[in-house]
Amino acid sequence: MLKQTTLIVLFIILFLISCGTWNNRIQINGAVWSDDNSGIAYILSSSEFKDHWPTGGTSRNHSFSIYMMDSELQTKSLLVPDIQGKAVQLFYMKSQHYLLFGGHDDKFSLADSETGEILQTFKPTEKAVCPDKVGDFQSFYVLPSHSGDKLAIVETTPSCEVKISLLLKNSNNWADGANYKIQGNNFDDLTWVNNDSLLISNCLETCSQEYYLVSIDSGVEKVASANDFYEPCTFVNTSSSFVSKDGTELYLDPEERNKISKRSIFENPDLFLYGELSEEYYQPGCSRF
Repeated sequence: MLKQTTLIVLFIILFLISCGTWNNRIQINGAVWSDDNSGIAYILSSSEFKDHWPTGGTSRNHSFSIYMMDSELQTKSLLVPDIQGKAVQLFYMKSQHYLLFGGHDDKFSLADSETGEILQTFKPTEKAVCPDKVGDFQSFYVLPSHSGDKLAIVETTPSCEVKISLLLKNSNNWADGANYKIQGNNFDDLTWVNNDSLLISNCLETCSQEYYLVSIDSGVEKVASANDFYEPCTFVNTSSSFVSKDGTELYLDPEERNKISKRSIFENPDLFLYGELSEEYYQPGCSRF
């Protein structure tokens, strides 16, 4: 009994010591198929983490790299090494020879998908935050169209509007296509329903309160809200996502930390909330508009 008590005390001491030290943490984020489903890209994030049990923890010294992998998960190669900061979102637009990566409230960058060279960086143009917005950060997101030849840059503004800037690809440069604004202190659903039209919903008193269809040719059109929140349209928001066009999902194997595995999307136990999940959900695009 004394031996067991001693072991428990030692365990508690070791645990408390570990809680007060910085530990290296490496994890995979944003594993996605390329837009033609022939390859895979993923973010490998690195940071130092200090546990403050039981109230959580803090992190510092964030950096990340981007790796490429073949569709059979057999080989991998480093493409973009050691970028300071965080990135949680990744799109691999192989047909247009670029990757797009970034965070929800920070910059997004374009990199050449063959050389890893950073081609362009997009940052929020506004610094002040809408006073009605939850959180003291600027919401910022960049989303490529299905073919990758258009970009939608979306951000909140101090005047409590959501600004949408559409860019068109011209060789390796991006030209201004159109700029629009809708009312809202934030935005949530954002998806390309086809290669020319973007579906976006705003946040007023609640999120997903109003829906708008935005296109370069016809501008902004408010559309009727739907009981299912357009889930079959928004499940994947462009052609590069965690699930391929044949329904093969990329996921992290819980038995082997940070190992990417494949399975059918219908084998995902976390998707029961979607009820009758069908092929329409994981296909890029939407036939409702």
